[in-house]
Amino acid sequence: MDYLWLSKRLRSGAGRHCPASPMLSEGEADGCRPEQEPTFVQPHPSTFSHPSCPERSSCDHRLEPERRMLEKIQKMLVVRSPTIRELLAEALGMYILMVFGLSSAAQVVLGKGEFGQYVSINLAFGIGVTLGIHAAGGISDILYDYTKGNFTVTGPTATASIFSTYPHPCVSLLGGFFTEFMATVMLLLGILVIHDEKNNAALKGTQAMLTGILVLGIGLGMGMTTGYAINPSRDLPPRIFTAIAGWGMDVFTAGNYWWWIPVVAPTLGSLVGSLVYKLFIDVHNQSVPESGNEKGQPAIETSTL
Repeated sequence: MDYLWLSKRLRSGAGRHCPASPMLSEGEADGCRPEQEPTFVQPHPSTFSHPSCPERSSCDHRLEPERRMLEKIQKMLVVRSPTIRELLAEALGMYILMVFGLSSAAQVVLGKGEFGQYVSINLAFGIGVTLGIHAAGGISDILYDYTKGNFTVTGPTATASIFSTYPHPCVSLLGGFFTEFMATVMLLLGILVIHDEKNNAALKGTQAMLTGILVLGIGLGMGMTTGYAINPSRDLPPRIFTAIAGWGMDVFTAGNYWWWIPVVAPTLGSLVGSLVYKLFIDVHNQSVPESGNEKGQPAIETSTL
């Protein structure tokens, strides 16, 4: 009688356990109990949160004022004018270049040749163009020890050449003008060759390095007689600074009023260099209309000369 009742209970799946029966052993009674599915307990979010932030939402709420403050500051600092952004970038780039170049010039001049030679200045200007990062300490104490407080433009203890270019004593104004002019022509030709994608341009990512090598080559080949300013912004602002900082108006009168050569010659040289590249290379590499190409891709005209 007990077996019939037990079979009905097993088929219906009802009941939490088998009722006690004298005809069932302990193991059989355990076997009639239905299996229970495992229960997974989800941990509380505070289990994985930072000790100082038991509730993530509360931490976010507390950081909200700081985030809003940072967003306001960022909006205030953003320059929306493309012209102003370009000017800021140019100013920073020129500053980095000057730090590299003038630091090396100061080391060579103040060290009296013991801590570098002329080639050191060339390498430093090349690295300054390429890398654009440097940190330099002040040199005012060394300047005072070297000059005894007497800042001069010419003479055995002249230090104005650390900041601006001055011609070699044997160089005339005409010769110096031609040197600066040709050096800038070569600079522009090299830059256009490196960056002209319609021609055999340099690989992307190598332009800065090649431009630095270009400046190094100009310094090694054309820098002895004039100091290769090849950029008015590299020469005129430091010259004005030295005039104010203690060197006086001699920075403008030295070298038969040399100061205007590094301003005018590079300007004209850049124009001529761009024109030469345009006439000899660029105009012959213009893309032709797609209708003239059977494959529908722009073709390149080459010179028949």
